[in-house]
Amino acid sequence: GRTIECLLYLVALAAFFLSVLRLRVAQVQALLPFFFMGVICNGLAGAIQYSLSDDIAIKGLLPFTINAGLFANENHFAALLFVSIPFVAYYGLFRGHLLSGSLGLVTLLLLLLAVGSRAGVLIGLAITVLSIVFLSARSRMSGLSILAVFIGLSAYTIGAWTKIDADAIDPAFGR
Repeated sequence: GRTIECLLYLVALAAFFLSVLRLRVAQVQALLPFFFMGVICNGLAGAIQYSLSDDIAIKGLLPFTINAGLFANENHFAALLFVSIPFVAYYGLFRGHLLSGSLGLVTLLLLLLAVGSRAGVLIGLAITVLSIVFLSARSRMSGLSILAVFIGLSAYTIGAWTKIDADAIDPAFGR
């Protein structure tokens, strides 16, 4: 049952990956805004859910209960958010949109904290640091803007540490 379903998901993912490999570079770069729109729509759905009440489950709209964004649980929603971090960093550093890329990165990191997935927070922090380090080495952006990003990451790390520490002390805290 579940094995066949997982294999079908893998086949669909492999088919999409192979079809993207056949595209020209300009066509692949043109897909980036569509990916961002999907992340923005999910982020808005998640932000609306979290702002409404403590009971954030939506039942009956999809075949599963929606608990975070348009996903079944917080970890799935967090995975979408942290997977999009390198794309946002690339968009900000190489496409000449440093301000909107920085705002997008801050929004993603704040949503990751709001989701409440401890693994998502830590993976998001690691991916952000690695993306900034590796992509900024190839970018023309100044060291001052990279320093500003690291100051922001330091504040995020404090928030992540507080979230993880609070969950470890009081399991009833958060989601």
